[in-house]
Amino acid sequence: MATRRFAVALIDLNYTRDTTSGAEGLALLTDIKRSDPDSLYNAAHDYINTHGKDSHGEPLGKYFIHGLGHHVGLNVHDANDYSMPLDRGMIFTLEPGIYIPEEKLGIRIEDMFTVDKDGKLVMMTRGLARTADEIEKAMAK
Repeated sequence: MATRRFAVALIDLNYTRDTTSGAEGLALLTDIKRSDPDSLYNAAHDYINTHGKDSHGEPLGKYFIHGLGHHVGLNVHDANDYSMPLDRGMIFTLEPGIYIPEEKLGIRIEDMFTVDKDGKLVMMTRGLARTADEIEKAMAK
């Protein structure tokens, strides 16, 4: 089973979309070999918290209310020891999201990755629509 992208409404989400996309990108640049298993989450959270504000001017970090991702296997949400660093052959998601109830707004960018034999991250969902324009074009079909 693979992750899919769906837009449920076409509204201007540029500040949250760009912030969540940036958080995913920053998490990808984080060294996955660090002994700190929270390094990807912390990189994404710190990015979200410093790259956007809500309608009251408050940082968006408090709206990043769930984990960054999960392991994928026979079950979509496979159980794994999250205290262990990512390693070769593992498949997992990165899905930073921001949910602002007061603004009736939520966005989550979700992609699947694997760690290749050289220890590099490979995006398995690369061919799916990523930008607002690509998603709108796909929805118009």
